[in-house]
Amino acid sequence: MAELNFYFKIAFEGITTIVCITLAIVVYLRSRKNLPNIYMATAFLLFGIYTGGVLVYDIFAVGPSGDFLIAIFIRVSLVSILFGGMFLYFAMMGQGHSRMWYSFKKNTLPWIGIVSVYSLFLLIWNHYIFGGIVTRSDWVTVLSYQPVDTQLYIFVLIPLIILLFVFLISSTLTIYTYGVKKTEGLRKHNMQRFLGGILIAIGGVVINVLGQIPPIGGITLGTITLSQILDLVFFAVIAVSVIVMFTGIAVRSKGKVPVEQKDMEEKPVE
Repeated sequence: MAELNFYFKIAFEGITTIVCITLAIVVYLRSRKNLPNIYMATAFLLFGIYTGGVLVYDIFAVGPSGDFLIAIFIRVSLVSILFGGMFLYFAMMGQGHSRMWYSFKKNTLPWIGIVSVYSLFLLIWNHYIFGGIVTRSDWVTVLSYQPVDTQLYIFVLIPLIILLFVFLISSTLTIYTYGVKKTEGLRKHNMQRFLGGILIAIGGVVINVLGQIPPIGGITLGTITLSQILDLVFFAVIAVSVIVMFTGIAVRSKGKVPVEQKDMEEKPVE
């Protein structure tokens, strides 16, 4: 069962990585001078780096000698998904409120500052720096290999979880309010699919968080832990979410467009 879990998990990680990178290229090439497009392309590239990083240590960390590899790539992955969520939020705000939204630095600079400081904290936390403050030498504990099963210090992850939910929920509300409700035809259906993809991703984040709670993730079912099962389900759900979003982006849209959105599409950001 554990071996089957391993192969399915790396398959879902590989699919998600490929789809995210493809999405980044498609979005960027569609309008290279449109700032919301640039933010969205960057977000998907970072999401691809997230799953790609997990894929790397799942394949190559075959024992305790791989702990350092896990420590490096899990940090890179989490920082990537956090910045990816922020850039997706920026893209949706620009699409919904017009490019003037970016003119007000209070809309972007505080988030950039918060995410940057927290990311630095994730990257540098080790026993030598924080040993006198906390009783853990690291916030990553490796429980098993192939597939890698880790237990992350939940109190370190709480800010990341909150920030991701803020970015994703704000993005869904903006898409629905300024996109789905104000468009028609194929464009409306594309936005509905993109919105559905983000909602599926939010569900995946909830599943992943549950797996990191020791009383839940530590439950053993035969030769596999509930944490490993939830990890597999998480990456399966994320793979589905990005595929659904891809169907909402890859197809050219036609239909009624809000005035502010049309303005953004026709006038590249200088």
